[in-house]
Amino acid sequence: MLTTSLPHRGDPVAGSFVAEMAEALAARGHELRVVAIRRREPRGWDDPLELRGVASHALRAPGATLLYDGGAPDRLGRFGAWPRVVGVTAASAWGAARHLRGCDALVSHFLAPSAVVAGALRGGRPHLAIAHGSDAALFAKLPVGLRALALRGATRRWYVHPGLRLAVDPGDVDAIVSPMGFVPSVRAPAPRARVLRAAVVSRLVPVKDVARALRAVAYARASGAALEVDVIGDGPLRGELAALASSLGGFAVLHGALPPADRDRVLAGCHVQLHAATTLADGRGEGAPVALLEAMGAGRCVVATGSGGVGWLVGDAGEVLDERASARAIGAALHRLALDDDAREALGERAKARAERWTWGEQARRVEEALGAR
Repeated sequence: MLTTSLPHRGDPVAGSFVAEMAEALAARGHELRVVAIRRREPRGWDDPLELRGVASHALRAPGATLLYDGGAPDRLGRFGAWPRVVGVTAASAWGAARHLRGCDALVSHFLAPSAVVAGALRGGRPHLAIAHGSDAALFAKLPVGLRALALRGATRRWYVHPGLRLAVDPGDVDAIVSPMGFVPSVRAPAPRARVLRAAVVSRLVPVKDVARALRAVAYARASGAALEVDVIGDGPLRGELAALASSLGGFAVLHGALPPADRDRVLAGCHVQLHAATTLADGRGEGAPVALLEAMGAGRCVVATGSGGVGWLVGDAGEVLDERASARAIGAALHRLALDDDAREALGERAKARAERWTWGEQARRVEEALGAR
């Protein structure tokens, strides 16, 4: 398995779906090797977290600061970014050639550089290339011929929502269109309470538009809803969002990126999952957020804007507004649910039933089928 990111001590969230896929396949008896780029800190190199039953190889790469802590897409337009892309791509190619040489099949996460590198090195092996969101949006800007050339080494492709397939290759009828999987939660039903808590779980980057989510909670509170919010995640906008939250009244707690156990402890007390992602001027929008899938699987109702694959993912199991909806409109949806325990719980039950098809137990079987391993 070739990817750019894996969970590290300093960033336990990045690449978590890659780690979970690898562990799910290992649990089904497959030998897994994962090659990724090691996270770079100001004072040195961070250590990746250990994966159950998986051999992981985290490489020190020139340009590694392009990744993690907000992700590459928001850094590509900055001065000096593209030389770092070359460094990361070269390290990925070296690592794949060295560590994945004896593997029977390949899985790549993110079209660039992983899918391109894996395709070039696959030989006669099956190769499943997975497109997640911003990588596909950037890839779709390439000329059609160049796109086809870059992806010709993929024997099967996986898009996390239908819009990505339409953007990259609408004629690819054999593609898998599905979100990533999730690990079923042991969270109990959210307790009924006088003060409700909303959860925002995302990277703190422009496409997630967490500022709009905070303003939506402020509008709901101004309308009489007893509502507070926990923001879990980190990124370059954290300072700006902390200042905004303080100016709005101090009803938000910004936890930063939390290890899974701490994250689950916070989320256990939350009643609503709030997600206000947008589409940026360069065309990048949301993918199919695993955080929403995890919340749905835990029986939490969702209030979200329909950027990217969110509307398709949530369906009728939540309140999905237009991606251009104002903070006031989102706040009105929060206000309605805050005042109606029965509606909130009914949506949570519907969300849990919808998400069951996407557990990692089910998704691992789809990976096997795509690679001819069954």
